[in-house]
Amino acid sequence: MSLEIECKLYIPSLATIQTHLAQRGATLTHPRTYEHNIRYEGPNGDFAARHIVLRLRRDQDIRLTYKAPATQLSEGMITRLELETTIGDFETMDNILLHLGYQHGMVYEKYRTTYALLNVPEVEVVVDEMPYGNFLEVEGTPEGIETALAQLGLTDMPRIIVGYVDLFELLRNRYQFTFRDLTFQNFSGLEIDPQIFVPPHKRES
Repeated sequence: MSLEIECKLYIPSLATIQTHLAQRGATLTHPRTYEHNIRYEGPNGDFAARHIVLRLRRDQDIRLTYKAPATQLSEGMITRLELETTIGDFETMDNILLHLGYQHGMVYEKYRTTYALLNVPEVEVVVDEMPYGNFLEVEGTPEGIETALAQLGLTDMPRIIVGYVDLFELLRNRYQFTFRDLTFQNFSGLEIDPQIFVPPHKRES
């Protein structure tokens, strides 16, 4: 049993943040990796409404993850209970869940690159390339997260306290998307206003 504590920032320029991380002492620990995820709904279809996550992920490994509803610790930082285990076969685990009555809620994709900070070993820094934009996440203890953001010079950047699927729902409502899957193919050729990722009180007027 573990608690996930993280802070998320929107990144306007992927190349700029990669250069910035290198200049600020971040070292690459896991190269850019494609992730394929399935999020499930329960038999009653209420997981999303209850902010519960049941996810099957395939990247370099295959993992089944449960996440409890998130709570806000402080401004721009959230925590949630996370339970995760490694699975041997993606398709078999998917079929087991479907036969138990769970349903595919959505498929989503991303590319993730992972970094470490020498002076803040208790945190993990990741750059996520989502179909609708790029983001930086810092995960660790609250104190470690703040120290890492200070070392990276990102303390004053607007923080996002919702997940990627929640952001997708904002986009679906804003742009009236009819597709349910968060894939690169579905977002190909679409232009997204990046201001939607910035908290209202931080947006440019």
